[in-house]
Amino acid sequence: GFQEVRGGAINKNYFYVENVIEELDDDGEFYFDAVNHVLYVYSTNNPQQSVFEAPQLETLVSFRGSVENPVKHITFDGIIFRHSIPTFMSSYEPPPSGDWAIHRGGMIFCDGAENVTISHCILDQPGGNAIFLSNHVKYCTVEFCNILDCGDNAVAAVGSTMYINGTGDTQPSYNLINNNHMAGVGIYGKQISMYFQAVARFNTIKNNV
Repeated sequence: GFQEVRGGAINKNYFYVENVIEELDDDGEFYFDAVNHVLYVYSTNNPQQSVFEAPQLETLVSFRGSVENPVKHITFDGIIFRHSIPTFMSSYEPPPSGDWAIHRGGMIFCDGAENVTISHCILDQPGGNAIFLSNHVKYCTVEFCNILDCGDNAVAAVGSTMYINGTGDTQPSYNLINNNHMAGVGIYGKQISMYFQAVARFNTIKNNV
């Protein structure tokens, strides 16, 4: 994908291989014949007892406000969010300093939000980031959630500046990430973490596993 920002290539010839029927040799792999509209799935399970699910969306919930007019006072409690598409071939951006890159998106995406709470929820198999706090996100809480098998990061808080001017209040601030269980991050991406932060301030991360 496009996750690295060191300026060099993994190989002088960029390549990505997908949808090759000859490579079907492991559980869960599939091939789609677009001409004949036939889907082949490799599985050792009984097809009569199997469920096939194909995610269509990158983001299941999106809050988009502004510094002047943020989305406010919304709570999700005890909801299961399941399956979003992988994003490793989408656009990635370099946060200031370091050699990481990150995709500004997630299964739950907040940009311009205050006092949003995500509690006792399950986020199952996000294809990219599970929860992304972007720019002006303040006083938000993620607690007592199970975040499972993420393509990229479990929780990311990434702000922005106007060149060297960081006074625009576009940094995630005063948020709480507390008592969450996060297992299986980085299914696709390799520059990942349980919690990623850049151009953000005064956030509290505690008691997470």
